[in-house]
Amino acid sequence: MQKLDDILEVLERWCLYIAALAGAAMMAHVAVDVFSRTVLNAPLHGTNVVAARYYMVALAFLPLAFVSRNLGQMSVDVFTSSMRGGMRRLVDLFSTTLMLVYVGMLTWMAFESAQRRTASGEFIDLQIAVIPVWQGRWIVPLACGLLFLHVLIRLLRSLSTPDRESL
Repeated sequence: MQKLDDILEVLERWCLYIAALAGAAMMAHVAVDVFSRTVLNAPLHGTNVVAARYYMVALAFLPLAFVSRNLGQMSVDVFTSSMRGGMRRLVDLFSTTLMLVYVGMLTWMAFESAQRRTASGEFIDLQIAVIPVWQGRWIVPLACGLLFLHVLIRLLRSLSTPDRESL
């Protein structure tokens, strides 16, 4: 399980780098579009489509597993902070299981959607150009699949580790 976790950690870090690159590319693309539109009176067609269908999706979804690994997500411990070890562990196991089910369903639904959009060759028609967008649909199932595997490993580790506080 440790080897799989190490591989996932590398993949999560690469997804973070790709997301950062997508953010930088989006900023550059939009800046060039604004410059081209205002100074040259010749906008770059499809900037909003590429930004919304590729850059923003990558920026929002690719870092999810990395954020979860580093416990960077929001956590509200108002009720659980006063719980004893055994009860807190039970609540943590329940919430992790719930997250696993939710992320698993999200991954599956995104995968099915990506398959359908790929089969139909989804595109956006801009009147002067056609931009294929089905490729961007695969970012969500990839990112959510990594998050699913990460949460699964976290759950398995939690189940196999005895709770020291309750002893």
